[in-house]
Amino acid sequence: MTAVRIPRPVRKKPGFKRRSSPPPAARKLLLASLLSGLILLGALAIVFVPRALLYEPLPVLPRIAFTLNTSPGYRVIVSDVSAVRPLSDFNATYSRGAALLGSIDPLMDNATNGALTFIDVDHDRNLSIGDEFRVTSFTFKEVLRVAYKPGGAIVGYWPPLP
Repeated sequence: MTAVRIPRPVRKKPGFKRRSSPPPAARKLLLASLLSGLILLGALAIVFVPRALLYEPLPVLPRIAFTLNTSPGYRVIVSDVSAVRPLSDFNATYSRGAALLGSIDPLMDNATNGALTFIDVDHDRNLSIGDEFRVTSFTFKEVLRVAYKPGGAIVGYWPPLP
């Protein structure tokens, strides 16, 4: 039987060891570069942090898509909603040019005003897929707009913009 020899670890030479402190000019250079880096970070924060906070208080706007169903009557049906919100957060206007044909504010189930009627088909009190707006006539000169009141923006538009 032969004995297996395990090699002993070889000691490496120690790394560079400074025997004295760096000269004053090198210390000043290191301190100056550190301070200039901190000043640069502060300047970037002053420029970009307020820009990031600009959109913070605004609510997320839901997007609404519609389809037109012409049997029976004219019904503009909600075909897609990016975020389901309560009906009370929305209002709708139906107009032809500058003439207002109907307006519902806030949306409610079976609400009617002028040539515009809103039906909450699933009765969940939210604007969701399948809910419909009924209009008395539609010649593609009329426009249906649904606005989201907390965001103060129009989130649904029929007919869709080209």
